[in-house]
Amino acid sequence: MAARLKYTTAGARRVDRAATNALAALLAGYRRLEDAIGSGPITAPVRAHLDTMMGLLRDAPLDVRPRMVDEAGQWAQFAG
Repeated sequence: MAARLKYTTAGARRVDRAATNALAALLAGYRRLEDAIGSGPITAPVRAHLDTMMGLLRDAPLDVRPRMVDEAGQWAQFAG
């Protein structure tokens, strides 16, 4: 998963279904972590990832844009 995310953030045009799945899995991990330790320690990293999501969304190819919109919305809700 980490390799896919690194590859994706190196060039937003590389966003594909595998990348959106990796981003969804990362968010799921943050949700589990928040359940265990609370929101305080993860607020900054989640917001940094949300910034990355917004950049990926702006440049996502049309075939994955709907999925990126959904994922970005979930990240925004979680960050809020």
